[in-house]
Amino acid sequence: MQRKLWVFCLEYSKDSILVSHAYYWIRELSKYFGETTVICVRANSAPDDRNLNVIELGGGSAGNRIRALLRLIRISIEILFRRRESVIFHHMLIQPLAIFGWLYRVLKVPQILWYSHSAKSMALRIGYRFCNAVVSPSEACFPIKNSNKVIEVGHGIQSASFEKVWSNSHRRNAIVVLGRISRIKNIHLIVEAVSAYQVRSNQEVEIDLIGPILDNNYYDYLKEISNKLQVKLRFIPAQSSEVIPSLLSEYRYSFNGNPETLDKSAVEAVLAGCFLLTEVEPALHLTGMNKVWSDLGLTTPSLVQQLTILQNFNQYKSEELRKQLFLIAKRNNDLAGTIARIVSAFKKIQI
Repeated sequence: MQRKLWVFCLEYSKDSILVSHAYYWIRELSKYFGETTVICVRANSAPDDRNLNVIELGGGSAGNRIRALLRLIRISIEILFRRRESVIFHHMLIQPLAIFGWLYRVLKVPQILWYSHSAKSMALRIGYRFCNAVVSPSEACFPIKNSNKVIEVGHGIQSASFEKVWSNSHRRNAIVVLGRISRIKNIHLIVEAVSAYQVRSNQEVEIDLIGPILDNNYYDYLKEISNKLQVKLRFIPAQSSEVIPSLLSEYRYSFNGNPETLDKSAVEAVLAGCFLLTEVEPALHLTGMNKVWSDLGLTTPSLVQQLTILQNFNQYKSEELRKQLFLIAKRNNDLAGTIARIVSAFKKIQI
């Protein structure tokens, strides 16, 4: 597809703790286009392709925000003159879509929005109307429900990074929760489930929370209930994306508790060989854990039941399931496959 691709995103940085995946997404997307320009709030990596250009908008102070707006206006003028060859991909950055999306729609420039979050801001409600399609890991991960614009594409993860670690059989009998520590993650649910399991089985299971603390009140609450319920809970700072595969492979379990979306870390954990403890349907489907339970003749068991059943699997059964889950998670979420599905969506909506 020899067209001009414009990508609006939060950050272009392969070292970003939170959105490093955007860097790899853009590199993969650019293979399908003759020229790619990235417009981002922050840029900490230089482009390594002569057909890829990066523009940093900046932000922060009022003066910087005004300069960012002026840059967006200049970019919109260029898109105006190149509208017949242009397509636009918005990666989680919805403000430009809300402000200028109507103009791009009038110019008949195809626009796709990638969005996977529970937040339904005013900018999203406005901007969503102007895009031609929305791509998301699953329909349930997009907060505006009953939309006919949503195309399910998986989570877009470099599964090759996990191929050497998923079969690690020397794992701690512990649960990892990777990502921001906030109330929406419902981390207290796994603390309560572990407590109930420990009372029943007299076996200890530790929980490690790896990521930045966004809600200090919730952080204090987690410490309080873990002490009260006698569950070992550790808080570990956020880690570089480069060490995530080997780090996750040290654990037997991971947890996903956000009922309104699917955290990328849940898929990464399964690719690293963890069993995912969750009652969230998109997470069960995209990681293959729903097949584990259906093969046992079960609908989604409670978290306590899940932990109890998985703890009783012998090493051979555990390794067999890890391989099965890795293949399912890779098929549903591999980066190349996700990007190919997004490119296919562009082909369908071109005017």
